Amino acid sequence: MDVQQDAAQSAGAGGTGAESDADVAGAADLAAESSDAKGVTDVGVAPSMRAEAPPSSAESIEIETATAAASATTLPAPTRGLSLGQTRPAGASADRGAPLKVEVVNANLRFVEEPVLVGHYRGSVLAGAEAVLDWLLGSAMSTSIRLGRYPQELKAQQIFVNAPVDRTNPLRDVPRPKGVVVAGLGDEGHLRVSGLATAVRLGVIAWAQHLAEAARTLDGTPPPPPFELAATLIGSGGTGMTPGLAARSVAEGVYEANRLLKAAGWPQVEQLSLVELFLDRATEAWRSLQLLSKTSPGCYEVRGYVRGGPGALLRPLDSSYRGADFDLFTASTQIDEDGGASIVYTLDTRRARTEVRAVAAQGRLLQELVSVASSNTGNDDSIGRTLFKLLVPVEMRPFLDGASEMQLELDAGTAGIPWELLDSRRDADSAGGDHKPWAIRAKLLRKLRTQEFRRQVDETGRRAPILLIGDPSSDDPRYPLLPGARREVREVAALLQGSLGNTRGVTALVGATDTERGPDARQIVVRLLDNDWSVVHIAGHGQPAMDRAAAAAVAANRAVAAAAAARGGGAFVGGAGAMNGAAFNGGANAAAGAALNGANGGGQGAGPYGSYGPYGPYSPYGGYGLQATPETASRAGGVVLSNGTFLGADEFAKMQRVPELVFINCCYLARSDPGSLLNAEPPPSIHRPYFAASVADALIRIGVRCVVAAGWAVDDDAASKFATSFYRALLDGRRFVDAVAVAREAAWTPANNTWAAYQCYGDPDWCLHERTGPDESQADEHAQRDDDAALAADYACIASSHGLLIALEQIQTELRVNSADVAASVRRLRFLHRNYATTPPYWGRMGAVAEAFATAWKEAGSLEQAVEFYRQALAANDCTATMYAAEQLIRSQVRLALQRVRTASASGSAALLQPAVDAARKLLCAALASLAQLVAMFPTMDRLSLCGAVSKRLAMIERHAGCRDAEVAAIAQAMGHYQAAEAAGVASDNGDVYYVRINRCAAELVSHLAAAQAGDYAADWTRIVDALPERVSAEPDFWSRAARSEVWIFQCVAERTLALNSALIALDLMQLQRRLPAAAYWMSVYDHCDFVLSEYARRAEPPEADAARSLLANLEAWAAPVPVGGA
Repeated sequence: MDVQQDAAQSAGAGGTGAESDADVAGAADLAAESSDAKGVTDVGVAPSMRAEAPPSSAESIEIETATAAASATTLPAPTRGLSLGQTRPAGASADRGAPLKVEVVNANLRFVEEPVLVGHYRGSVLAGAEAVLDWLLGSAMSTSIRLGRYPQELKAQQIFVNAPVDRTNPLRDVPRPKGVVVAGLGDEGHLRVSGLATAVRLGVIAWAQHLAEAARTLDGTPPPPPFELAATLIGSGGTGMTPGLAARSVAEGVYEANRLLKAAGWPQVEQLSLVELFLDRATEAWRSLQLLSKTSPGCYEVRGYVRGGPGALLRPLDSSYRGADFDLFTASTQIDEDGGASIVYTLDTRRARTEVRAVAAQGRLLQELVSVASSNTGNDDSIGRTLFKLLVPVEMRPFLDGASEMQLELDAGTAGIPWELLDSRRDADSAGGDHKPWAIRAKLLRKLRTQEFRRQVDETGRRAPILLIGDPSSDDPRYPLLPGARREVREVAALLQGSLGNTRGVTALVGATDTERGPDARQIVVRLLDNDWSVVHIAGHGQPAMDRAAAAAVAANRAVAAAAAARGGGAFVGGAGAMNGAAFNGGANAAAGAALNGANGGGQGAGPYGSYGPYGPYSPYGGYGLQATPETASRAGGVVLSNGTFLGADEFAKMQRVPELVFINCCYLARSDPGSLLNAEPPPSIHRPYFAASVADALIRIGVRCVVAAGWAVDDDAASKFATSFYRALLDGRRFVDAVAVAREAAWTPANNTWAAYQCYGDPDWCLHERTGPDESQADEHAQRDDDAALAADYACIASSHGLLIALEQIQTELRVNSADVAASVRRLRFLHRNYATTPPYWGRMGAVAEAFATAWKEAGSLEQAVEFYRQALAANDCTATMYAAEQLIRSQVRLALQRVRTASASGSAALLQPAVDAARKLLCAALASLAQLVAMFPTMDRLSLCGAVSKRLAMIERHAGCRDAEVAAIAQAMGHYQAAEAAGVASDNGDVYYVRINRCAAELVSHLAAAQAGDYAADWTRIVDALPERVSAEPDFWSRAARSEVWIFQCVAERTLALNSALIALDLMQLQRRLPAAAYWMSVYDHCDFVLSEYARRAEPPEADAARSLLANLEAWAAPVPVGGA
């Protein structure tokens, strides 16, 4: 381990990110391995707004990753390659160059201008930062992942350029962000810091190459200058990578890229900005970077503080951050020096992130329980409870029991455990109101950890046809007809054909009746390989693969086994003993002993598909041993076909394009032998683990995205319910994980364990249909999560008023920056108020909490609720409400008064208008008096500007009342307040003075319009544009973006060209509203524009007046509050 990593972990940055020696050694020569990239870098050109650009604008081109020049240059080894006691290579200091400037920014990604580097764990759904960036790029990223062109593997990367196709506003700068670089991270839990640094390095090189090639297209253009780059804390949303490790690895990857880019003559990164939404994670990253700069002097120049930005949050509501929607639970095998087996557990949830090593129970005891649990279709729930207590560490049980969506990552040693059967209840009567098994409640989904897999997977896509195979023909009398399997396939075919119609072909190879001969091997194999299938569903007999040595051992002991069977009173040998003895103990004596044991304890198992159950007469573990010979038994295994052939992994591997979903409803195919449990390495007599030879495992290895396979014999009716419910859920647009949960629940009965026989592996977010818009299944999930039970689970972690404040702050930020679903936010607000504010412990009586509720209601556009809670906050006895709450109360009261006057004026009733005007005048005059007292003591730009806002709205109220003189006086009063506010802002060097200047110019413009006078505003417009934060590299927010649109509108009004530009202005505003839809923002913009445009429409010619009214109508619709009722 290198110096920096050891120091970082000792300083508390650690977690589970320790590197292996191989990782460190591989990282020592990153420059030499830079050519290990995929060979091409995908570059997608995306529109910055989807509203104007069709999906075709997200075109994709390929450019060669040219790193030869850099690789040919001898460079000093990266700092990461230094191990303890090793000195820095000679010449490193001389070739180092300027230090990399690094800063940590606590902000929302929506306001980032620089190109953004993000990571992507293997999966089909974009979450977290990727989802935000995809939205900003007009869904170009999600379109790419849907088309199968998206970086999934480590060292793969793709560029999305935010093309400025929507530059309708001449005052706007380049799109934000300029582009996105996506670096593939592979599977979650497998990422190491060395791999992350390599992924970052290659991503930076890809963007630099894009800049260099773009510059070469222009003759005589000088080389592109150094560029600034933003990045997230890549990988830290998954297990094994803390924010500190992620920050350090990203910085090192960028630094290493700069060294290569310098040698190649390509532009380098001048400044790296690590953007993180939560302050606690940003602080951890900053501390790690501080340590990195000290251990690598001269290499990094880290800003001395975490810079704040718009949309930032303090910390996640839960105790642990997780980027995915599901919890990850890893159970892998470990063998100690004495040969003792244990399971290494890793748990990563929003509630906890921990790693526990627990020694498993006795191997023989575990094998016995697994054998009993899967021996028949009955359901002994006591075994499930015993397995749960035997396998799951005590400290992990509460987190597993409380999970609502979990993915279980297993290896060959743990995959044979029937995790689906585990029961988290303490006893049969302690279900806590929910009697469903743990696997159903937790939506358990498996994931196989394997080192062998197909590197390049060519998938068929989700519009390819579907193949269904039912009860293939077999000439072997040991495999009887399976009426249940045929019935299942017919039902699934009818369901799919009825729903899909002619949109996708559905082919069913199944006998017409229960007694007719089924499809033979030739028919099945020819049809399977003759087309590309998106889904393959097979129901029939299954046989596990056997090693030749195991088959020979079984055949050599036929006589002994037959005699044992006769003495035991049964015609066939029980399966488990024979298989364990022959295949895993490897000798004739062992086989004989196992056969005797199986006969004495075995017997004929009744299976729903006939007698092909795990211990029945046709069991490959039992009866097969009596008739097998070395000539007929081989490594082959899979679905039993005619003429002694099988449909197995080899046949699926021959498919040029692999299916996305394979459903194998055969009782043995997903079954690992009980003897392989907790064995880190296979027994000598078998060349690879038994599970690795099974079809389910092999399908995963060749790249099938989702696999469903039965682990033991299944009941006919329950199997049919599982299959039909599974496909019906997929047809409804549900995700794979949701469809599995629905199917298990449909098949579950307390007296039957068929529901647990299905081992389901794959991508939780995979869907049968392509997503052409928002994920309908996720929308359904979000809708379901809004009921009280789901909200109670979401907010169960609130244990104090501080937790409630964090929850309210998240809702505020969501409304202000992210969410267009105000109704959902309002439901959450109501839930929090009902359960935490008005009931014990009555936290709503605290001033700070009431103020937080008020701010959230204000952001939701509900001024009445905001006013109510601001009053409650200021009246609280604990006096924890801020002075800002008093100012916001005035602002909200004034806006609410103007809203009521507008409503009364629109009604056309003087009886309604006059009382509203009188009440508004009284309220606004009192507000001005209160503000005057506050300003006299503490004059600030914001308070003086608030005085101008109150006077401006008073003028608008007088306009509705028809009092022209009072309106003109109020306009003059507003001008005076804004002038004073502008002077105060200039004197204090306030960066937001530009917006006060806009308000002052608007008041002057209205004054000139009212007096029919012309004014010269060119100098003011120039000063405003130059002062905007986007021009001075300050933090852009809604107001700086809206200011450009407002200045454009006011310029057109002053020049009488509004009609000429109204279409472009409307489009520009629509783009901004789509990006930042918060009603509270647009209320302010609407009031501001109404102040000017209503006066202009009253005096301008019809085309200009119509344009003004049209713009106001759009703004009024965006500013309209959502009806929320009472809190």
